[in-house]
Amino acid sequence: MRKFIYMIAALTLSIAPAKGATVTTTPGGLSQVATNTAETSLTVTGAIDARDFRYIVDHLTALQTLDLQGATIAALESEDHVFGNERLYAANTVPTMALAGHQRLQSVKLPSTATTVAPGAFAACPALTTIELPAMLTEIGDHAFAGCQALTTMTLPAALTHLGDGAFIHCHALATIGTADGNGGTLAVGNEAFLDCPVLTTVTLSNKTVSIGARAFAGTGLQALDLSAYTQLRTVGDFAFVNSQQLTSIKFPSSVTRIGSGALLYANATSIAMPKELQVIEPFAFAGAKLAAVDMAKVTSLDTIGDYAFYAVTRPTTFTLPGTTAYIGTHAMDKMTGLTSIRTTAKQVPALGADVWQQLNQSAIKLYVPDDVIDDYKAAEQWKEFDVLPGYLRGDANNDGTVDIGDVNAIINRMLNKPSDEEFVFEAADTDSNGTIDIDDVNYVINVILRRVAHAPQQTPDTDDLLCIDDFAVEAGQTVTVPVRLSNMGLYTAVQCDITLPEGLTLASDGISATESSAGHIIASATDEGNARGDGDALAGNTLGNGEAVVELTLEATDALRPEATIGIEHGVLATASSAVRHCEPSYAHVSTTTAVDDLASATNHWRAWGDQGGTLVVESDTATQAQLIAINGTATTLAVMAGRNRYDGLQAGVYVVRIGTESIKVIVR
Repeated sequence: MRKFIYMIAALTLSIAPAKGATVTTTPGGLSQVATNTAETSLTVTGAIDARDFRYIVDHLTALQTLDLQGATIAALESEDHVFGNERLYAANTVPTMALAGHQRLQSVKLPSTATTVAPGAFAACPALTTIELPAMLTEIGDHAFAGCQALTTMTLPAALTHLGDGAFIHCHALATIGTADGNGGTLAVGNEAFLDCPVLTTVTLSNKTVSIGARAFAGTGLQALDLSAYTQLRTVGDFAFVNSQQLTSIKFPSSVTRIGSGALLYANATSIAMPKELQVIEPFAFAGAKLAAVDMAKVTSLDTIGDYAFYAVTRPTTFTLPGTTAYIGTHAMDKMTGLTSIRTTAKQVPALGADVWQQLNQSAIKLYVPDDVIDDYKAAEQWKEFDVLPGYLRGDANNDGTVDIGDVNAIINRMLNKPSDEEFVFEAADTDSNGTIDIDDVNYVINVILRRVAHAPQQTPDTDDLLCIDDFAVEAGQTVTVPVRLSNMGLYTAVQCDITLPEGLTLASDGISATESSAGHIIASATDEGNARGDGDALAGNTLGNGEAVVELTLEATDALRPEATIGIEHGVLATASSAVRHCEPSYAHVSTTTAVDDLASATNHWRAWGDQGGTLVVESDTATQAQLIAINGTATTLAVMAGRNRYDGLQAGVYVVRIGTESIKVIVR
């Protein structure tokens, strides 16, 4: 019996978890309080410095769990070299190579006050599976976690602004990178940051990421990458995604201006959204990629296509060159053997490198160019080898590269024999190619506009005139009619805009209707996935009234409507009687349940305010005055308001009250 009891006791002892040690120390004193070198779990409070990290890596080699969350890192100026050749160690910084090569360390919590992880701090820690980074961390140094073979997931702090070169290079088990919620500065992703992470399939970076370094995601397991929400991203580095063989789809935001050399060299990506603001495609950027199409019709700033940029991209049948293209490099489109047509709106023939279209039967490929420069292309070396033809976009009657209400006006003006100074392309306006400009062509263009509800082109605003909705309140189950007003100095006969509705607010059937101002106009609309597009065109050339409602929206609210929501008027296009177009800035209105804003929905004819994206507040006023900006925590700021439109940048996202005199409006800043 004793033997049996003894065996049970022994078994119980063998599986009893170790409690681990908790010590409090002063800088450089850890060796005096953590003396058990066989300890596997250690919690440290108090203050530590570089000498204590050195003690951990040299003597506490059995450690598996290290909790430094309650400790602070003190600065150190040492006569001796603690790590490498360094003698100066900053406060709140995990030192260079601090725990590099620790063989058994599995879990680490860093001090809550740490702001920097220095280069190589955790490099080659083969057992490290979990590390908790503090919310205020702003910098991860070069190769900080290089070769951490057991690390599977990492959450980056929202405050992070610098992710160093090779920060997670050769982390072969790393599958997920996420970013914590919160506000921070812009983030630069270093060269080779995630190089050779073959199972990395999920990446969520800060939406304020501004650059992706060279080879940053080379050799990863990414299958699809959507960067479209990263609206501050400007550059994609050289060979950024090379050898990511599973990557079949990538979406860049419109803000990207440079795609680096070999960024998607021989990539399996079949779908890539070309950024609107793209200026330079570097050499070999897409060479050998399996792209199904190359359409840069919406790219507005492209200047240069580098050498071999699209070499051996064999699947596309058409290629659209932006009108801004100035140079196409050597062999840039060599071996694009699937091409049957190329379109360009460039009225200055782009300069060429050598053998741009070598190995193509150019005489069998149609090159569509602006009609007034067709002779220039027919005379230019290499270009003249194509079958050069006058080109146009079907429905683009004013030949500005976009089908919108300006084209509707242009066609109507031609039908009515009204004079116009705007360009008119008969072949583009005659959408059914019957030799006649008539109402069928008008209907075709309107249908093209409405079918693009979810894919509106974002044009640069070129007028201060505005389409807008006043803030309003509605309860679940109610139907409300709200006006879309036109604030303008110009005389417009037609409008087009996208209406972005929040969850819980839907457009009723026949929900966009004419007003007295737009009587006699063609009013058309379409909806798709919570968005609506409205279009109003004047057959008789009637001018829309300044400050008046141009259309009315009939909206229905459900229980899903949040107390604080916004409705947006975006991609606004205004057309004059002569078919010239202007693009206005987006505007946003606050939508609330009536119980939430009874005292904050004061209507005023003298001023209005709304929150914009990127931490911006906009206040419009008829006169110069002062406004009080009151945050949700009660703090107030006085704003100087000039007559006209005022923009205030750098605000934290949240709900604010704007008060002028006795009137208040609640706004949401995002």
